[in-house]
Amino acid sequence: MGVALAIAGSVIGYKAQRDQAKAMEYQAQAARQQAEYNAVIQRQNAVQDQEVANFQAKGQERKKLEGLIALERVLESTERKGLYEIGKLKNQGGYLGADFDFVLESSMQDLFSQETDALIKSSTAGAQFDAQAEEFRRQGVAAYMAGQTKADLTIMAGNNRANDLENAAATTRTNALGNLAMGLTEASQMED
Repeated sequence: MGVALAIAGSVIGYKAQRDQAKAMEYQAQAARQQAEYNAVIQRQNAVQDQEVANFQAKGQERKKLEGLIALERVLESTERKGLYEIGKLKNQGGYLGADFDFVLESSMQDLFSQETDALIKSSTAGAQFDAQAEEFRRQGVAAYMAGQTKADLTIMAGNNRANDLENAAATTRTNALGNLAMGLTEASQMED
């Protein structure tokens, strides 16, 4: 009866180790699938981050365009004021002993100064909007590249984990065969 128990114990141990090896293979498969899933999410997040950055860049471009439209309105208004001042001066005639050219030049200096200020402000704001839009685009590309790299590393880590589990499963199977052979050898040498 001792021989039968030894053989049964060896077979049960062999079966348990084989089941353990199979479980490790399933874990390896799950590790690869989880890595693939995580990588897909990371890639989607990278694309989304880039789209957000591009949207922000377009917002800056829109602000620049709105600034140019506002500048155009200011320049048109200033031009109308200038024409109005010229007409007013012509209708008023001489100014208490001042000649027309001097009065006109003096009136136009203020309008010219307003136009210059508007141009400088618009140019400065436009440059800032351009710089910010470019920075958003750069951030978008960086986020996309970082996400792709992260996804690649996730897959690599999942594959490494899976390979470790597969190697452990192969070792467990080999050990199972060795233990079964040793158990059967010991059982054959037993006396009933």
